[in-house]
Amino acid sequence: MTYTSFWLEATKQVGGHSRLKYDLPQKRGNHFGPYDLRAWAERQGLHIEYVDNCFVSVVVPQQKLVNLFSELYGSGDFSQEVLPSIEPGWHYVLWAEEF
Repeated sequence: MTYTSFWLEATKQVGGHSRLKYDLPQKRGNHFGPYDLRAWAERQGLHIEYVDNCFVSVVVPQQKLVNLFSELYGSGDFSQEVLPSIEPGWHYVLWAEEF
């Protein structure tokens, strides 16, 4: 069986201590793993950091992150909890791993 993990970290500077970390929920029947994150980042023109072929991270600008969350989660409870925490001037790193 394959497991997928998808999470977000926010820092004042890349490589700094995380202000927040959210384990991002997987939509029922639709896992957003490293291959999905890589494909999305490529479409957005974002740099992809490879830990290995099944573990990637992407630094995401605020507006692109808001757009992705709206696309993945709509306006449900999760979006209402997380979206207000997304502020300009912070660095947001999406991580996805499959194991």
